Amino acid sequence: MQSDDIYKEVLPSAVSPTRSNTSPELEQSIEDIYTFFDRMHPSSALKLREGSSMTVTSKYTITDYITDMCTIVHLYLTKYNSRLSTDDKVFFKEYIETLRNFCKMMRKFDFNVAEPDFFAYTIGYNLKIITEYYGTSKHRQSKEKESTS
Repeated sequence: MQSDDIYKEVLPSAVSPTRSNTSPELEQSIEDIYTFFDRMHPSSALKLREGSSMTVTSKYTITDYITDMCTIVHLYLTKYNSRLSTDDKVFFKEYIETLRNFCKMMRKFDFNVAEPDFFAYTIGYNLKIITEYYGTSKHRQSKEKESTS
């Protein structure tokens, strides 16, 4: 048997990567967040998955983040808050559009802010909000009472 019969050359593009683009630590942290919400409040876990399925640009800036946060708040409230009147929805949409236009204006300036630092800062704040909410929410307190009974 010749060696040509044993090995076949394969183009690099035909081989799928064995590693993901994220670090194992980040993947584990993301998995832990999903697990937390799965255990803590299943409806929140569904919203977490829905929110994480939204598309973002690969080149992300601070103004993109602010604009997208305004957009996601607007989408969520108009989709899930049935108590908003038509006038409220119109006003809120105009308010969000004003914020988006403000962010477009901000793109003209160089803020000299390190993007990773900004995202870490805002993620830390969001984690603080989640910790405070789930640490003191009535849902958590009622679950704790049920487990001690």
